[in-house]
Amino acid sequence: MSNIIGRKIIGLKRKIMGNIRTIIWPLFHQGSEQTITCDTLQGKYSFSSKDNIIGKSLYTWRLFEKSSIDNTIRLLQTLGKINSKNNNCLIDIGSNIGTVSIYLVKNNIFRKAIGFEPEPKNFNYYTANIHQNDLDSLISAYCFALSDKDNETLFLKLSENNYGDHRLVSNTNGENNPEKLPSSSVKKILTMYSNGNNKYTELLLI
Repeated sequence: MSNIIGRKIIGLKRKIMGNIRTIIWPLFHQGSEQTITCDTLQGKYSFSSKDNIIGKSLYTWRLFEKSSIDNTIRLLQTLGKINSKNNNCLIDIGSNIGTVSIYLVKNNIFRKAIGFEPEPKNFNYYTANIHQNDLDSLISAYCFALSDKDNETLFLKLSENNYGDHRLVSNTNGENNPEKLPSSSVKKILTMYSNGNNKYTELLLI
């Protein structure tokens, strides 16, 4: 009974603090861009005050899509696709600032991860977050895009508010100053890291 009451109190406190931080967030978001760092239920993260989706969620509720990640992992475990702990390697395509790969490695769901994030600002936050969670030896991060073709010419279309909604396009449709990105094929990356061992990669996350 005491455990149930304790959990309810913690949940209520979390809700109250989340509501307070929701009120405060616009002060950060509407001001000059700055880096915000906070401890969350998924690890310690730094992010831009201009990120009104992932950053806002991490600041206000101290998590981002955690229940979706947990439910997906439980489903894969139930289906026998991955083990309950210490799966070999996660390949995270479009890592953003690391809320998935850092969380799963930090909690020993995967022993290591390889992350690909082509947008430079997100990538810098990703590498900083890997470091401040003491995962430098377990997560390798690369700043280039992945495609179904090797050395394909890709361009980055940026979202102003949602830093998790940047888009890769192969045609700029006449847009000015498109940002050209280095790219490689998914097949090449899998071949490079598998070393002939099909069990090297337990989960490919896109």
